[in-house]
Amino acid sequence: MRPLNNWNMIGALLAIILINIIFRNKAGTPHTLNFNWDPYIKQGSIYVNDIHIHHWLSCFTLLVFLIPFQMTSTSPLLLITNGLLFILMLQGLLYEDRFDF
Repeated sequence: MRPLNNWNMIGALLAIILINIIFRNKAGTPHTLNFNWDPYIKQGSIYVNDIHIHHWLSCFTLLVFLIPFQMTSTSPLLLITNGLLFILMLQGLLYEDRFDF
């Protein structure tokens, strides 16, 4: 099993940079990358059947599948991705509307 390492920390640092660029907003307000791709993306937020899918939920789902690979893989891309997804998940859980779908 591989513990957190420098590649995970690079992913976490990239996530912090992305958070400051993209998600510099309060809950319920549009992102700075505000775009639409009906019916899946509305004002920069993901929707499935008109249900808002929070970014923390997407990150958590991906981590459930990717973390087991980190135990055996030495791929820097995977390790960076896991660090990035983990921080994005934590940031999304800090919003007050985190469980409002």
